[in-house]
Amino acid sequence: MLFNYKKLPIEGRGGLMDMLRTIRDPRSRFGSQHSFVSILAIAVCAMLSGAKSYQAIADWAEKLTANERKKFFVRKEEPPSESTFRKTLQKIDSIEFDEKVAAWLLKQSGFTEQIKGDIAIDGKTARGSYGADKKAVHLLSAFLHEEKIVIAQKAVGEKTNEIPELKNILEPLNIKGGNVTVDAMHTQVDTATFIVREKEANFTMIVKDNQPTLKKQLADSLGDQAFSPSGIFSSFGNG
Repeated sequence: MLFNYKKLPIEGRGGLMDMLRTIRDPRSRFGSQHSFVSILAIAVCAMLSGAKSYQAIADWAEKLTANERKKFFVRKEEPPSESTFRKTLQKIDSIEFDEKVAAWLLKQSGFTEQIKGDIAIDGKTARGSYGADKKAVHLLSAFLHEEKIVIAQKAVGEKTNEIPELKNILEPLNIKGGNVTVDAMHTQVDTATFIVREKEANFTMIVKDNQPTLKKQLADSLGDQAFSPSGIFSSFGNG
């Protein structure tokens, strides 16, 4: 997900820094050389700019100008190091962090009411969320294709899977008239019925060899043009 962070309100009421202050600082009160919200704000903007690792976040921070560091309230001449980003981000509640940032970005995008367009559902494992005493956090996200903005996200518990969580993600969103794209895991009758009847939206699903009967039915009815290298794309609306 790429985003021009310079278009975002960083400072001031309702800005990124203001929102991040609602997240509890888990660090020791002593020996912290950088502000907690500064570390988080830089990390958010670096990731929105394409950084995919702690080192990439640190490299992005190194390129900030003096004025940009001031905007992020960096107290020292040097920005936070890779180890500072890594240790801080591994200590916070990754689910709370992800959900609050996603909600804030959605608000900045203006999509706070009816959401139209293509909505993709994607599962991922949160980097740095695992440790000696806990498994990595697996997140299921809904994001807008064109705008590249996450609009909803939930953690998938150890005793469940992505399939039931899809409904939980879409339930509070007004997606009437939109199109939800899912991978083969979510090609389920219940999921399709929920999207069409309850959310009044459309869906695009992928059918693979793990559903041979459905795949054959679609192939017979839709013809060769429906085939992709890995399966059949099936799209239906609520009309």
